[in-house]
Amino acid sequence: MKYKIFAVVLIMFGLGYLIILSMPTQPSHGIKGLFYPQTKPLLPFQLTQIGGNFTPENLQNHWSLLFFGYTYCPDICPVTLSMLSNMKANLSQVYPQIAGNTQFVFISVDSQRDTPEKLAEYVRFFDNDFIGITGSDEQISALTRQLGIVFLKKPGNTKDDYLIDHSAQILLINPQSEWVGVFSAPHEAETLAHHYAQMRQYIAEHPNHE
Repeated sequence: MKYKIFAVVLIMFGLGYLIILSMPTQPSHGIKGLFYPQTKPLLPFQLTQIGGNFTPENLQNHWSLLFFGYTYCPDICPVTLSMLSNMKANLSQVYPQIAGNTQFVFISVDSQRDTPEKLAEYVRFFDNDFIGITGSDEQISALTRQLGIVFLKKPGNTKDDYLIDHSAQILLINPQSEWVGVFSAPHEAETLAHHYAQMRQYIAEHPNHE
């Protein structure tokens, strides 16, 4: 058993290193997690939400906060989604100028159990405006690979009884469907809202990638 645990730790460490390699280099402006003026355009992908497909076009004309998880997640996902709901409320109260064009997207890494209908019901428990999307393993991987998102299935007693270890960071995508920042765990609603507003202000003041 101890060798299996050690092997899992090594795998997660290696995949975590891949996350670091996938991120653009931190610029000199000093804002933690903000890659801008470097950006990473998202490659084509197609996932599914209630009512149709979800592609990079659905990220355009909005600032998007992406979080990956699954509806059977016992702790990280409900805690993070609850925090994001509080962050959204804080944005509306303290930073209304950026709240209106910010969308929150929860992406399931559990293709076997999470359907678009189940995801829609799940995310609306936290906020009616939250978007839940999923797809096949191949479709999910087409997005997670380019963003350095790590997830690892841990088998249970039956084929439907399992947990998934997954990354806990929140990713920031700009209205041009480009990855421009990351918020590392742990997360706190007011701190995250302030950090996000700080990023948005810097980008607004440097529109030409200066």
